[in-house]
Order: sequence, then structure tokens, then C-alpha cells
Amino acid sequence: MNFVPATSEERASMNGEATVKYLERLDKLHPEEYASEMRVRLLELRDEYTEEIPAQIVRSDTPKYKCRIGWFATIIAEAENLKKRSMLSEGLVKKLNAFHTEVSPQIKQRLTTEQDIARGNLLLNEILKELELRYGNQQKAQTN
Repeated sequence: MNFVPATSEERASMNGEATVKYLERLDKLHPEEYASEMRVRLLELRDEYTEEIPAQIVRSDTPKYKCRIGWFATIIAEAENLKKRSMLSEGLVKKLNAFHTEVSPQIKQRLTTEQDIARGNLLLNEILKELELRYGNQQKAQTN
């Protein structure tokens, strides 16, 4: 199966039916192909979102900010998908669980801090490194 990962623009423009079909295609991928798709998605989260924290609260109509709850929720969701497929080490699963239980509830109660974003970036980097070690790397998972 030659799977070509969807670009961020393609994923953003998907309607409900297209999203379901895309997710169904993902479920059928071999681990190496799935890891490649996840690398694209995780690199996008790490590299294409700004770390700026504006003075005003950022709403969902400004999607490329790491300070949004959605950025954190997406990291957790993508990592949970990797966990369900047994693609993360036990140590990384523990870090994911800690991130989920410590950071996620806090950012719902207060404004995001630089430390929250740094912690999200660190988790992304660790997942990217692990995927590279376990499944190879077609796109360099470089560390910022």
C-alpha cells in the first residue's frame, strides 16, 4: 500500500465524510506507514504553530497558536492513537499519562504558560525520536 500522508491543508479542508474515510485509511496502515503519517502530523504541531502567547485569549478561529487548548488536545489525541497501536515505549506512555493528567486539566482552568508549551514541545520531540528509532525516518524528525 502506497500511502501518501495528507497535508495540513488537506486535513483542514476535510468535511465529516472525508475525515471518516481518512481515518479509516489510517487504521489500515502498517506500523511504518502509520509512523510516517504521525511524524508529518506531529512535526506540523511542533513546527507550524506559533509559540506566541497574545495578551487576549485566542479562540478557535486562530488555529495556529500553541497556547490554544486544541493544540494540547491534539498532542494527547495523536499520542493516544500511537499508544493504542502499541507504538510507544512504556517510559514514553508514562510521560504521556503525566502530561495528560498534569497539564491538560490545568490549561482548562487558567491561561497557557510558556512552560506548558515547552512541555508540549518536549513530548512531541520525544515521540518523534521514538518513532524514528522504532520505524525509521523518511522525513527527518529534527529537534528544535
